[in-house]
Amino acid sequence: AVGALEVTVPGLSKNRSIDAWVKNFAGGPPSGRDEVDRTLRVLRIDRTTASESVPLAAFLSFAVHGTAASIHQKLSHGDLHAVAAEVLRERVVRTYPGSTKFVPALVNGAEGDVSPDYREQSFAEADRIGTALAESAFSALRSLDGGLTEVELVHAYREVPLPNELASTGALCERAVVGVPTLGGAEDGRSRFYGLFGIHEGVVRKTPLGCQGVKKPALGFIQGILLKPRDFPLIAPFQMLRIGTLMTIVTIPGEPTTETGRAVREAVTSRGPAGIVVVVGLSNEYISYWATSAEYAVQDYEGSSTLYGPHESAFAREQAERLASAPPKAAPEFSQTREFSPSASRSFWGRRGPCRSERWRPTRIRKGGSAVFFDWKGLARDEDCGGLPVVSIDCQGGALSLEGIRVEDRGLDFEVSRSGAADWTARWLPRVPVSTKAPCKFRVQRPSGAPLLSEEFELPAAGASLRK
Repeated sequence: AVGALEVTVPGLSKNRSIDAWVKNFAGGPPSGRDEVDRTLRVLRIDRTTASESVPLAAFLSFAVHGTAASIHQKLSHGDLHAVAAEVLRERVVRTYPGSTKFVPALVNGAEGDVSPDYREQSFAEADRIGTALAESAFSALRSLDGGLTEVELVHAYREVPLPNELASTGALCERAVVGVPTLGGAEDGRSRFYGLFGIHEGVVRKTPLGCQGVKKPALGFIQGILLKPRDFPLIAPFQMLRIGTLMTIVTIPGEPTTETGRAVREAVTSRGPAGIVVVVGLSNEYISYWATSAEYAVQDYEGSSTLYGPHESAFAREQAERLASAPPKAAPEFSQTREFSPSASRSFWGRRGPCRSERWRPTRIRKGGSAVFFDWKGLARDEDCGGLPVVSIDCQGGALSLEGIRVEDRGLDFEVSRSGAADWTARWLPRVPVSTKAPCKFRVQRPSGAPLLSEEFELPAAGASLRK
């Protein structure tokens, strides 16, 4: 059984290209028109019996880039989205008996020109914004108690070649082109080139030229030599899933801006009862940004990164409208037969040597403030072990759980990093009190053989967030 709801979540997002956004309105933005989509859209999925309803999963969409923490720090992380998903999972597991396998799927909406409304870029802000988003999501899920129903699903899918494809406002360009401002990065992730060699947002041709109009190609004519048409995506997949009359999900293969997302939602709604319309970006393919024609003309980062010219937004809107008009159980439309396989990944790992996990060894346990550190020799940069190791905390031979959540580096309270060729460090700082007094160890799961275990240590007291 499922239930759907949408709520407004203020104060967590902002438009990072407001100068381009206002160009969408000849007489200025209409009264009450928000510069970003602040709507959190929620689909709750339960396993129901005659006696109970247990949350199995939640599908959630919110439009915001995962840039609360700076791109220039070295730690790989899931930013505010990982925090929101993990905190929501924790709340649900603690509240609903039998929901220990609950899966929160938080996807991005029309976030092309949307940044987190951070005070400064930091892990602490990722925690703050992600937690606030999770609390709103949890309240929405709770409000659906007792209001779930069974539904039928309708699905449609099509693939469309991009070069020269027609939209109502004009044709897409014959080949993709990256503009000069793209080299400088977006507002909350500037590259080292920004401000140098004439690279900044707003760089345009004084006289529009050809299909790309005002876009000035990055590196000039050299871009056409270095990058061939086949180096860019040539086919755009679009997909729709209608969940009864509760919700309609439409995917865009890239990053639509706020107004592109709004146009897509309006187009889908115009084709009949759609319920809550969710535009999901970054889906099935990555074709960079999808800015409106007015935003494209400004050539901020988003317009500069819209590859096939000023008509992409209209093209996306019309593809979504076509999907929404498809008859039930319509056959998928493919532009060509394609095989999807991890061949690129295999070739990447193939340049590395065999896994030598027998050489892994612990080195030391150390403490700093409320945190515990574990150093070990492990996966080297030049070896393939099929993925990264998972680090967890074991107490008396069993995995430690706090409030129903297994304590491991896929959660929120770990930092795991590698320095040099094979020197690893795990840093753990629990954010909630740990009740067990049993001696505990770090556990590093090797790809084969017994796990790597640290020496025993005493549990630290709960501290503030790990992130700074």
